[in-house]
Amino acid sequence: VYKEHKISTIPTLRKSIQIMRQLANKLADRIDSLEREIDVLQIEAGRFDEVNEELSAISKKQGYNVDSIVKLVNENEEILDAMKGNVRQKVLQDVISIVVRSYRNNDMTIDRVEAKLLALKISVKLEVYGIVFDEEKFLHAVSLK
Repeated sequence: VYKEHKISTIPTLRKSIQIMRQLANKLADRIDSLEREIDVLQIEAGRFDEVNEELSAISKKQGYNVDSIVKLVNENEEILDAMKGNVRQKVLQDVISIVVRSYRNNDMTIDRVEAKLLALKISVKLEVYGIVFDEEKFLHAVSLK
């Protein structure tokens, strides 16, 4: 009875060993992947160290420290974000103004000719801001294409 029980557990044991080997192989692959990532990150860290040293040298020459330069960069980012918001608002106002002025007959509908003219006006206005206006999408959105 003991031998029969021992023999019957061998396939289960083999299956367990096989599963453990598969897990070990997956773990080894993951370790290799992590080692490659570490190598890449060490290269990046080296680059950051070089940039930090250069920044420190520049800041010492100009009488600033790295913290004050970082503060100035953050302040600049906030100003740029505010400027972007202002430009968005101005663009929106311009587009609304163009649309409102385009309703000459006050019927609150856009026919094909009006839509093409409106698209052209918006496109020209947005070019001033460096924005490319997709007239085809506009015409499709107003269901005239």
